[in-house]
Amino acid sequence: MRRYDIDAIRISALFLLILYHAACAFQPWAIYFAFIVNPDTLESIWIFMEMLNIWRLPILFTVSGMGVFFALQHRTWQEFFLNRGARVFIPLVFGSIFIAPLTLVLFQIHYQKEVEHIPQPGHLWFLINIFYYSLLALPVFLYWNQHPNNIICRVSSAILRTRFAVILLFSIPILIEALLLKPESYASFALDPVHGPIIGFIFFSSGFFYASLRDDFWHSVSNARFLSLILAFSFYIIRVNFADLYPSHLLYTLATAFEASNWILAAFGFGASYLNRPSTVLTYLSAAVYPVYILHLPVQQFFVGLLAPLGIPAILKLPVVIIATLGVCVSFFEIIRRIKYLRFCLGIKSFAKTQE
Repeated sequence: MRRYDIDAIRISALFLLILYHAACAFQPWAIYFAFIVNPDTLESIWIFMEMLNIWRLPILFTVSGMGVFFALQHRTWQEFFLNRGARVFIPLVFGSIFIAPLTLVLFQIHYQKEVEHIPQPGHLWFLINIFYYSLLALPVFLYWNQHPNNIICRVSSAILRTRFAVILLFSIPILIEALLLKPESYASFALDPVHGPIIGFIFFSSGFFYASLRDDFWHSVSNARFLSLILAFSFYIIRVNFADLYPSHLLYTLATAFEASNWILAAFGFGASYLNRPSTVLTYLSAAVYPVYILHLPVQQFFVGLLAPLGIPAILKLPVVIIATLGVCVSFFEIIRRIKYLRFCLGIKSFAKTQE
């Protein structure tokens, strides 16, 4: 059975990622990460980005794991492997050669540095992780698919029938990872070579696992949605305003991990309650969001560089950058999806009914 709410959450999460990157272009430190930075910054808006920073990527890993579960319901492992190649590996290679390097080239041009075209994944590093996670976990996922009534599933489903138990069950592996690895910065998913890949794999595997529990999971997150949201927002307020109250960095990290898990559970809970229905807009955005994600960062760089010299207030430039980036990327999508080979290179599929 297709979950339209998962499509909606995936679209929303990728939009938040684009919003986050646009906000980075108005932070002074972003220049060290090869962002073109507007001369007048908007450091005050970062408090809102802090709300997103700890869960915007974990929820994408979780949704990707759920997508593997749905894909394996109607594919053999050979078909799944070929699909991952077409939908993840090919866009990764193409994007690393022709798209992501443009972000650095535009940065070099803007700041009058020596221009070099250096093939690199850049913002597409997420696809590397997804591809390796899929290959690494595939044997276990196939076994899980063939034994849906295994003891772990039965016990977990029984636990989920206890009100609010999903909050603890979902958080346990995330808290264990934070306790064992003690990351310097919990949100450093792309920069920490140990914490980043491991926590990504935990969320990815959790997505597959909870999708396999079917209605037991969706009913439990729906019932816990308000409590999850309250917990997430409360821990966020403490994190950004009263972090000194934590007696140790480890306790701060554990609280951050627990906050992240509750933001994700709240998203799934509200999605299951209100978004699990088809629409033509959802169908269109489901097809468009992946290539838009691949294309967005060099397009954003172009518009920030274009607007940077202009004497427009930064608070007005930011929405212009976001709207222009999305508008151009959607326009590119409309062109590319009509060109067979480019469509293949960006992993664009037809408006199919299968969920991946």
